[in-house]
Amino acid sequence: MAQDELRTSLAQAAEPFVENLYHCLRCNYCVEMHWEERGIQHVCPTLLHHNPAPGYSGKGYLTTARAVLEGEELPINSLIERFFNCTTCGNCEEVCPVGLRPAHLVKQIRAAMVAQGFAPAPIAAIAENVVERHNPAGASIETRNHWAAGLDGIAAGAGALYLPGCAASYEAPAEARATVSVLHQAGVPLKLLPPEQARCCGAPLEEIGFPAEADAERRELAAAIARSGCRRVVASGAECLGSLAGTQLADGVEVLHAFDLIERAVAEGRIGFEPRVNAAAGPIGLLDSCHLSKKSHGIAGAANHPLRIRALLDRLGCQTVAVADQGSYAVCCGAAGGMPRMSPQSAARMADGKLRSFAEAGAVVVLGASPLCVAHLRRSQAAGFPAVMGVFEFIDSYFRLRRVV
Repeated sequence: MAQDELRTSLAQAAEPFVENLYHCLRCNYCVEMHWEERGIQHVCPTLLHHNPAPGYSGKGYLTTARAVLEGEELPINSLIERFFNCTTCGNCEEVCPVGLRPAHLVKQIRAAMVAQGFAPAPIAAIAENVVERHNPAGASIETRNHWAAGLDGIAAGAGALYLPGCAASYEAPAEARATVSVLHQAGVPLKLLPPEQARCCGAPLEEIGFPAEADAERRELAAAIARSGCRRVVASGAECLGSLAGTQLADGVEVLHAFDLIERAVAEGRIGFEPRVNAAAGPIGLLDSCHLSKKSHGIAGAANHPLRIRALLDRLGCQTVAVADQGSYAVCCGAAGGMPRMSPQSAARMADGKLRSFAEAGAVVVLGASPLCVAHLRRSQAAGFPAVMGVFEFIDSYFRLRRVV
């Protein structure tokens, strides 16, 4: 009976995507595509590093959902394994010539599975961590702001609220500290939420099939932002930026990525950069975070921060390298969508693949604007691979900011 109810629920989840299900061209762009002129070198990280079966591709998800909608009997365990081993990166949507949305379909199917009690144990553990401790790792709430201890640039009366996000707070604290340091040098004081009020933005829950819980986290975070009295919210997390930009905050509250503030100050001639003595040596690779570069991730993806960060690095005289899958078609590093918990070995291979491509291009350091990606790549870093740093960590290490009056 439970499986019958699940099939009914899955069919209902697929129904809104019926036009997608019957308009797939079977072109195989999302299965395997190479288009050197457009920077497309492979598409799906799951096919590359987890299972090469086409059922794990965007086309495969559409085909499977269509079969479910038409009442075909499919093995439940196989469905669960397939739909929860997607990074939800959206590259399949990026390359689709007719604009189909398999990554969005995956999230809806996951939600239907979760609602019927079929969440895999590693996925359920992520949700439990967020609900109980307000971060995917399940780290202590009390330690959320420990990264900021003794740091200049934090002021209780500041008008800008800094939300480093769960990944920066717990897994990439050097990037959070560097962000405050760089913005402090630029004359931008920041305020932090008390740790007991800070919440996950909800994006990780949305990706793994817990939309109601995601909405609850977002609403609590929005309330804490309102209580702070700040009219500007500065995020480090790529997922946080997208989640908060789509949240109903108080009128007039601006949400932006920390890099936006530096970019504006440079454009307006308010700051300059002076190389430190230990100036960076060697070529730099920049990771194109999916949340910050792909249109399937909404406002955050449309802003294409990696492209703009490359422009700043060029302006600073840094030598950057190009890899085959650069830009909005870059293959996911495996950090998101629950992949590191669901299939940790596959997620590690995804990270290794990214670092190997940068190493082959000659990069000695890889920069990331997403702390989630930075933390994931660092866990997989091995001998012979480039060093991994956050963008602000790099700027703070190798440059001083000079305010122009």
